[in-house]
Amino acid sequence: MSNMSGVDPFKAVEDRASLKVALNLMKQWRVHRIPVLTGSGELETLLTQSHVIRYIYPYVEKEKIYKEKISDLEFTSKKVVSVRKQDFVKDAFKKMKENRISGVAVVNEKDEIVGNISASDLKVIGYDKKLFTKLFLTVEKYLELIPQNDSIPGPICVNPSTTFEELLTKIVQTRVHRVYVVGLDAKLIGVISLTDIIHLLF
Repeated sequence: MSNMSGVDPFKAVEDRASLKVALNLMKQWRVHRIPVLTGSGELETLLTQSHVIRYIYPYVEKEKIYKEKISDLEFTSKKVVSVRKQDFVKDAFKKMKENRISGVAVVNEKDEIVGNISASDLKVIGYDKKLFTKLFLTVEKYLELIPQNDSIPGPICVNPSTTFEELLTKIVQTRVHRVYVVGLDAKLIGVISLTDIIHLLF
């Protein structure tokens, strides 16, 4: 169930490959992480999109796009998949599977973003099949069961005038996998994922 998005098949790269080669394969295979194997085929480590973003962060300021607004980088045209906080959790995970994504926004009755639920939140269900009853909780109640990081207050959002520098800084500091773009009325406009950023830079 954790691979409902279909973006985490086992696609590996050898440890002697360059980062550029690994990134090209990550884009080609459309995966979020790549196992790194030794020459003898043993697992050495895991290269993730988060690792890549944190590694390149100090060097991006040299790029022309560093000071550009995200509205000029065509990020906000991406469709946002969302669920209402009163929906059942099972419907949220169903939407992830149907749309081949790993997370959805949670909105209130005014269509304002109030949270985020992702495939990694399945861990709240636990390993006992009896706990699958949690799938019939509302999204709002389910989110209350997820341990909160006090340093990350709710979903991370930006607006169209946010610069690429500010966007990247938010991602590096919070280590989130997606940032939501909202308008002045707090309504959702778009979503920017680590995949989007890697495709933009490489």
